[in-house]
Amino acid sequence: MNSTKKGFTLVEVIIVLVIIAVLAAIAVPAMTGWMDRANERSSLIEARSIILAAEAKMIELYATTPGAIAKLDLLLQWSPYDPNYDYENDMLNMTNVVVVLAEVPGENVKKIVSSGPNVVELVYEKGNYRTTYTKNDGFSFEKL
Repeated sequence: MNSTKKGFTLVEVIIVLVIIAVLAAIAVPAMTGWMDRANERSSLIEARSIILAAEAKMIELYATTPGAIAKLDLLLQWSPYDPNYDYENDMLNMTNVVVVLAEVPGENVKKIVSSGPNVVELVYEKGNYRTTYTKNDGFSFEKL
């Protein structure tokens, strides 16, 4: 009597599982590196957009508000982001104004320092990354 058995043996299943485990061990670190670089790049782009929005707003204030030069020269350390801020009726918190213009999460903006119409320092945290900008040194990244 001929009996034909269909299916895989235990050894074949174990070999396939080992091969899948080896491939996963190779792929996971590579993908983590890609994700880290993408998060770092995203943080950089958002930090640049904050700087551009801040400088554009300060230049606009220089051009349209009498006495703005004296006021902005005094504005060194900006106010912290306020989640209850009313953008429509109050233009005094420049951090909130810039966050709206740059379209970034305001709670990620940790520090903005300006001198005249220029941003000289910015600290922006997104996810596990802190992006720091200084006028003299440019951008730097730190994994939190």
